[in-house]
Amino acid sequence: MPSNKISLRKSLTIASGIVKKSIVSYLTSGVYPKDIPDSVSAEPVHENEGIASVEIVSDSRLSLLGPTLTRVYELGSGIWGKKGEKYPIVPKDPGGKLAFDWPEAANIGAREGVREIVTPVTMTQSGFEGGRAILPGVMHPGVQAKPFIKNSWDNVKDEVLSMIADNVVVQILPEYKK
Repeated sequence: MPSNKISLRKSLTIASGIVKKSIVSYLTSGVYPKDIPDSVSAEPVHENEGIASVEIVSDSRLSLLGPTLTRVYELGSGIWGKKGEKYPIVPKDPGGKLAFDWPEAANIGAREGVREIVTPVTMTQSGFEGGRAILPGVMHPGVQAKPFIKNSWDNVKDEVLSMIADNVVVQILPEYKK
């Protein structure tokens, strides 16, 4: 049972730290890009009209205009997203190229369906060098959702809710005894 010296504000701060730690732990043990756990933060307690709240934020952006990686992995994108369709990824600079590691690039065209992923592309040796793709653009199928927020919360909710409830009893119950 917490000491009556811990304020409700402090218990919310501790609770948000526990939830943040659970999210980061979940993300680092899964198949998530490193940018997501690195971007998770617990914001300070916010009070508005007598209601205190905390926010756990992840702002790992794909680009300044694009969605956050957090959203992409939590909800899915492309064919697994709300619109259910592939989307183009093109270089920022007109006439530029996309370059990325793709171990299967050496076998491009060897499997059915690969050509569809990389169109429009001229399948030449110069576009795929030793597991690296250099392309004018791609039609990306998206990312299948790999939800982690609810799972992270479920791992710690009993501990967090119990701590806050115990603190409420310690802080508020004495007021009712007066």
